[in-house]
Amino acid sequence: MKNKEKISLTLTHLYPEEMNIYGDRGNIMTLHRRSEWRGIELNVLRSGLGQKIKESDLYFMGGGQDNDMYAVFDDMLKNKKEILKREVKDGKVFLLICGAFQLFGKYFLDSQGREMEGLDILPVETQAPGDQLKDRCLGNLLTRLDPDLLNQMGAAYEEIVSPTLVGFENHSGQTYAIGEKYETLGKVEYGKGNNSKQKLEGFRFFNVIGSYSHGPILPKNPHLADFLIYQALQNKYGDHFEWVQLDDDIEWQAHMVMKQRLLS
Repeated sequence: MKNKEKISLTLTHLYPEEMNIYGDRGNIMTLHRRSEWRGIELNVLRSGLGQKIKESDLYFMGGGQDNDMYAVFDDMLKNKKEILKREVKDGKVFLLICGAFQLFGKYFLDSQGREMEGLDILPVETQAPGDQLKDRCLGNLLTRLDPDLLNQMGAAYEEIVSPTLVGFENHSGQTYAIGEKYETLGKVEYGKGNNSKQKLEGFRFFNVIGSYSHGPILPKNPHLADFLIYQALQNKYGDHFEWVQLDDDIEWQAHMVMKQRLLS
């Protein structure tokens, strides 16, 4: 349903300086541009060390170096934990990449045996088996989307050309779900994903998506980018907004080139 008023969303970028490796800031650029093309005003706020959070419609946090994660961890527990837990329960949309994915879990145990307490929002735990290159999950990543998630994406995306996600992973931590019932982004067809044993990638909890896919993930996966924007709009406006389909031929070409390269 069309709304004559200006449609707008607020996105908070958590720790943009400390948690921004492998081009993860490109996810913010993608969300901003795809919103702009639809006439949606996306206001981007930044919340770093020592800064409080204002309630938002979308949240993004990227990956970081292990040393930076300790400072971020401490700050999150002191300044942001309670509001983030409320926002998750209220159905706000989150995209968490790599280190952020780990920090929202129960704990992270590094290769030297140091344990960092997590926010305990996602029912996952992460351990790093070692600090050698051979211990890392490193390289390109191809994930076949969970059928239920793919079906949900169909509400926002007119034609999903490929039922996959492409990206790049580089992490020492091995993440496992706590409990038997949980939802992931899908099954790994190339790469490792959450850990080197299960061939599963990412995690879904309420409207939170955690992923190990850098690259960044959204430019080459327009269906995921639109899914996040669409969820945030539904939370804020219900069905009272106009949704414009975009021409994503270039985006899909980038996606398919990488996919075909990995499968061949």
